[in-house]
Amino acid sequence: MEVDHQPHPNTAFEKSETLWFEDGSVVIVAEEVGFRVYKGVLSRCSDVFKDTFSMPQRAESSQERFEGCPVVRVQDSARDMERFLEVVFNGAQIWWKLSSQVHDWNALRPVLKLSHKYQAEQHLQQGIQRLTGRFPDKVKEWDALYEANSKRLGPLECVISMANMAKFLDLPGVHRRALYVCCQLDAAILIGGVTLIDGTHEVLSQEDIVVCINARVNLAKESAKLWAERFSFPCPNCIFEDGQCEQLRGELAKRAQETPREISYNPLVPQLVTYRLLSSKLCMNCAQFLIDRDAGLRQEIMDNLETLLGA
Repeated sequence: MEVDHQPHPNTAFEKSETLWFEDGSVVIVAEEVGFRVYKGVLSRCSDVFKDTFSMPQRAESSQERFEGCPVVRVQDSARDMERFLEVVFNGAQIWWKLSSQVHDWNALRPVLKLSHKYQAEQHLQQGIQRLTGRFPDKVKEWDALYEANSKRLGPLECVISMANMAKFLDLPGVHRRALYVCCQLDAAILIGGVTLIDGTHEVLSQEDIVVCINARVNLAKESAKLWAERFSFPCPNCIFEDGQCEQLRGELAKRAQETPREISYNPLVPQLVTYRLLSSKLCMNCAQFLIDRDAGLRQEIMDNLETLLGA
């Protein structure tokens, strides 16, 4: 941990409005904002802070103190440190908030970054769980992200930062699926990156940009192939005996193969309108059969992303 050990005879910082405990035992200062918190709690959750606090104390004359508490200055933004300490000291409430709005990425990103930096393993794993939830490896969970009231997708542009974080944390599966979503970005954003709310500019590595550009060709082919195969097999357990379902399925199959479509790089997206159409026009068995078949075909694509992306 980068800590400023120079004496500060004229201690000056603004007290945090949310993380200042009057009986706290240490003051963490980031960008001239002070957070008065508890050594014991920080030591228990973070190996780096534990080591820092266990170091022999410097001479009283050179130890910066505030109201009897040692002051530790760190090289992090005040915003990032506040997010991290919120999780450490108000964990249940903050994690609940991040679960209900899973991809308030501006809140989750600093938690992941500082949990890794300060070796706060429990909080790091909780953050990874939420990042992984944005890029699941099962189509059923992927589809849930697109539910009408879901807040889990978050701004599409944030996916660049998410992909970079997954790569930094060595989460290859999450990184691969994040790059898949990056393939849906406008070319200018894909290449030039995006500026987050805290002013950080995030851009993919040159290697990852090339992966996304090259992968678009494969994903476009998969999208076209998927439409051609969606309705190609009849349901073996049709309820109706008049052939109504089979006739409509045949019409859908023909239309899917003959209708020109815009180029799409997103074969994994659920076709919610099509599913509703199937459910309203076909018997229950046939509709579910075709919806399940579609999910199976998309799962095959997801399982093959490593090859399709070449990453």
